[in-house]
Amino acid sequence: VSCKFHTVDGMLKFLDWDWPATGEAFRAAIEADPEDPLCRHWYSLYISTMTGDYTEPMAQSDTIMMLDPSGDFKIGRGSLLYFARRNEELRDLMLETIEDDPSIPWGYDWLGMAYCELEDWDNSLSTYFKAFELSDGLVEVGGGLGHALGLAGEYDLAKQIADHYSVAAEDHYLPQVQRAFIHIGIGEYDEALRLLEEAYEARSWFVIFIGIEPWYDPIRKEPRFQELVDQMNYPSSI
Repeated sequence: VSCKFHTVDGMLKFLDWDWPATGEAFRAAIEADPEDPLCRHWYSLYISTMTGDYTEPMAQSDTIMMLDPSGDFKIGRGSLLYFARRNEELRDLMLETIEDDPSIPWGYDWLGMAYCELEDWDNSLSTYFKAFELSDGLVEVGGGLGHALGLAGEYDLAKQIADHYSVAAEDHYLPQVQRAFIHIGIGEYDEALRLLEEAYEARSWFVIFIGIEPWYDPIRKEPRFQELVDQMNYPSSI
């Protein structure tokens, strides 16, 4: 069976929250083709999500960087640096990514996250506005922008974005997790938790990272949040 088959199988099982089968599929993919960077990237995300330990994921990412000198997986490496809270490295890597191709919104999106975590509000907001423009207002970017605006003290504009998405969500699907980020940024923790509970019931892809997402830190000790993490049933060992 090919590496690509195992990789797609693993991705589908990851989306289905079938944790043991996900690991088996990604390990089979790497065994089928040790030089394929995609399966290693997904395996690194899987390990990070299950364990919160980034030693093996970053080792996998180092291997990916050697296998892919074109730099196509810099954004993927950036996600690991973000989850590992290595924000200076994330900032520098995303600046490289933007220099390589200034037209792609995701480099700006992750750079905005890095600046936000470093509490460099001016750079975070200017970067997020650029990402928002390049992504044509995609909610995945708008959630980050609203979150950063709230933390930067720009409450009124952040609240305006949150209210806009609340109204829009009545007629269109908008990922609840990204909307929750805005409410966390403006201190509306009950609404953020309500949205996360809704996302859990919908088995949203974005909920998978609930155990390691830094932006949940303000609500991490809330009993409702801890209950959500417990309900994910992450394995004690992989």
